Amino acid sequence: GFWIAGGRRARLVIARSGAPLTLFVRNAPVENVVTIDVDGAHQELTLAAGEERELPMPAAGGNTHSLVRVTSARGFRPSQVEAGSKDLRYLGCWLELR
Repeated sequence: GFWIAGGRRARLVIARSGAPLTLFVRNAPVENVVTIDVDGAHQELTLAAGEERELPMPAAGGNTHSLVRVTSARGFRPSQVEAGSKDLRYLGCWLELR
């Protein structure tokens, strides 16, 4: 998996082998709005701190690739919430393909 930066947008292309995919989303430890667009299907998730969701990703028309756009409205710096952390990245939400 990987982080989407807080207050930022990311685009990625996912190659599909034909097996169904699920997009796992874990929110940062702050309230957040995460917008996800998969091949033009738009979802806006209002998430509580640390909330997790699983979103099925059906292949559109049997395509072998999917274009995914993700926007995380807010984020946090691990150094501000974890004692001893020096991590200054501004992280919004964690994504995994399952």
